[in-house]
Amino acid sequence: MALNMSRAMLQAEFDYDHSNADHVFEHRTNSGLSFNNRENPAIKVHKPFTVTVQTGNNLGKVRWLQDNATQLIPDPHATEHLISTTCGQLKSDITLWKLSIVQDEYGKFNSQVNSLCTVESPADVTDVVAVTDEVFAVTTSQGSLSLYKCPRNEDDTFNRIEHTSTKHLHNLRSGSFECPCPARAVATNFSSLVSVGEDGSIHQSTATTNENVRSLDHADPLSIYCVDFVSRSEILTGNGGGQLKRWDLREPENKPVQILNPNFAMNNIYGVISLAVHPSQKHLVIAGYQSGCMDLYDLRGGSRCDPIANLASNEGSLSELYFHQINPDHFFSCSSSGQVCQWYPGHGSFNMQADGLMYTPDVNIEFLKRGLIFKQLNTSLFPVNSMNVSKHDRLISGGDSGVLFCTEISAQ
Repeated sequence: MALNMSRAMLQAEFDYDHSNADHVFEHRTNSGLSFNNRENPAIKVHKPFTVTVQTGNNLGKVRWLQDNATQLIPDPHATEHLISTTCGQLKSDITLWKLSIVQDEYGKFNSQVNSLCTVESPADVTDVVAVTDEVFAVTTSQGSLSLYKCPRNEDDTFNRIEHTSTKHLHNLRSGSFECPCPARAVATNFSSLVSVGEDGSIHQSTATTNENVRSLDHADPLSIYCVDFVSRSEILTGNGGGQLKRWDLREPENKPVQILNPNFAMNNIYGVISLAVHPSQKHLVIAGYQSGCMDLYDLRGGSRCDPIANLASNEGSLSELYFHQINPDHFFSCSSSGQVCQWYPGHGSFNMQADGLMYTPDVNIEFLKRGLIFKQLNTSLFPVNSMNVSKHDRLISGGDSGVLFCTEISAQ
């Protein structure tokens, strides 16, 4: 029996320290570093920042470029670059942004987000993945996979985006008639790219030249909406029928090596539209559905397996899911209901045996032992289509409101 976590367990956290109320107020009104220590005002205390930018267009996807930094501890002063795309039109604008922390004349650090350049995509962008700190790939509504590069200047800055290659991969066929169909998602293991689309096809390309390596034409009878790597040669896809399928790209046959069924009581008529693979335990995957529910899977369950936990969510389809890369007991979601949430283990113990629920001891996830709670990082009246979390604990999100939202998070 799957682990069902009711809404009573999914409590929004509203922390308010009454003994330090002015600190809470200043935390919400100031950004960067500020003087806020009663005992020693000379000590600068880091204050999480929040920045919003009104772009004037619906945002479809937002992604940080890869950071080459090797340190595990987030740098609050790091400069980062991100990509945003517009949606809802025949063409998309692809914009490069710079997030920087600057010090003013009073010694206070403030966060700034500035637009560096914009290029036009000939079709609506459906997904973006960062390949390196300079290169990113996009899929479009015309079934293409394209590579773009942000070349560095001599002073190690960016100010332009260059289109390097495009391959038209996804098509619908009826007899001799063929027409392009949307490519829905793209994933990378940094040496290969894999795109999936509404034609049910899977295409593998090189991450450097975009040359096609292998095509699994119409591998799934249903449209495929999301994809991610679970190893260097294996991928996981989610289709419109709510199924997850694991594929080994080394196998000569165009057949999945594993099929994961949804929680039929809640998700059987809804498609999988988002995936999150645990960064250190690659056999653990969370799937997000159009119903707003999340299923937790253990890929070690055999050729056909059911979810080990069903995690109730908020209203609205789950646009995207992400595990925190350093502390994967925390994960993040954004939805069509306009919410961006951070999910993490509860503060008490959760006796699953007493509740008659299944517990697998070798699944090392804290919220299965202590319950799951969440807090809202941002709320909008419009759908949030995309989000991304950087190595430096910064979350960006964007949606139909046209607001690019950036905030510093804590995953302690």
